Amino acid sequence: MRKLTGMVAGLVVAYGSAFGQVMVSPPEIATPSPVVTQQEQRPQDALTMNALLGFINSEPVFVHDMLRAIDEDLRNIARDANGNPAVFRSRAKDPIEAQLRRYVQGILMISNARTALTDEDRARVDMLFNKYRADLLAKHGGSESLADQALRAEGTSVDKVFKDVRRELTVEMYLRKTLYNKIHVTRDMMLNGYQRSPERWQQRAEIELFTITLPVSRQLPRESGTNGTLGKPIARPTAEQIEAAKVATMKQALQLVEKLEKGASFAQMVEDEQSHDEAVDKGGRTPNVKEGSMRNEKLANYAFSLPANTVGGVPQVVTGTDQTGLSVVIVKVGQKKEARTIPFAEAQKQIAQELEQQQRQKLYQEYIVGLYKSAAIERVDRMADVAMDVAVARYMK
Repeated sequence: MRKLTGMVAGLVVAYGSAFGQVMVSPPEIATPSPVVTQQEQRPQDALTMNALLGFINSEPVFVHDMLRAIDEDLRNIARDANGNPAVFRSRAKDPIEAQLRRYVQGILMISNARTALTDEDRARVDMLFNKYRADLLAKHGGSESLADQALRAEGTSVDKVFKDVRRELTVEMYLRKTLYNKIHVTRDMMLNGYQRSPERWQQRAEIELFTITLPVSRQLPRESGTNGTLGKPIARPTAEQIEAAKVATMKQALQLVEKLEKGASFAQMVEDEQSHDEAVDKGGRTPNVKEGSMRNEKLANYAFSLPANTVGGVPQVVTGTDQTGLSVVIVKVGQKKEARTIPFAEAQKQIAQELEQQQRQKLYQEYIVGLYKSAAIERVDRMADVAMDVAVARYMK
């Protein structure tokens, strides 16, 4: 997929009126088979980054220009290949072929764009380019030389970046004029999209959940320790001992609830009581809990029955993981969103964006197919093979 740099994308947002609509990069599509003109690899083309891959509509394609965008990816692949060229070839094949397709598409589009844009269009491109240039140089004290030094450390240069940015802005202007102005979304289309998937617009209830979990085992009789101290809770309690521990834990929990209702800090109590659950390090808080997502159904039903900003007055006995198999949980609900159906008025913006994207993808795919049918391109598979050989020679040395 063609992607603008972050700064260029920011310019388009800030100066979107220059293009007439919000900038959206076209979708990635499968590349059709091109019309080709056969040309054999020249023996004098050394396997260097200056190697000539071939021609697209008479424009030369050099390896360094094509691979520059995925330089970091290829370096990472080479590092992981541990000096094994076969591993590098296997892992680099898809990235190189995908970049080649993107690069070919870019050349075809810029060729069309340059001939189709008016003087007014070019002036708009110049405006955005000059803003980008000023912003980039401002980051380096206004010095183009310093900016170039910084970019060369990243494997590129001021000239290459400026060239790429101008090409991308030119192509965007061209696509808006020739393709994206054909996008048309009506209210009926949005309404049909809304009615087609009613379940999609059902929003489950959601709560901000706070818990303090007290294992019942803490109230079991203790084993004898050394020097008259108490040891761990007994390992095999009787049913009567478990019941007594459960009653004692519930009593403790009710006392804590009373303190919370009088304003005690929930987070502090989580720490003081050494709450035994996953939220202990977050003050007992688990945000954005959706109805149906909790493992314990009994606890979930109770939590979702509480109003917002409420401490539950009835601590819940739930299945635990200690020797008693039980814990008592104090529950508090913070913010709460009730279950609802998202109305059409609220959903239509998202639906419109999706419909626009669908049309954009279809228009772009048809456009690329047309470009390839009319283009003179040397065999893409041969270009990919040469690019791979050059990449192996460069990155596996």
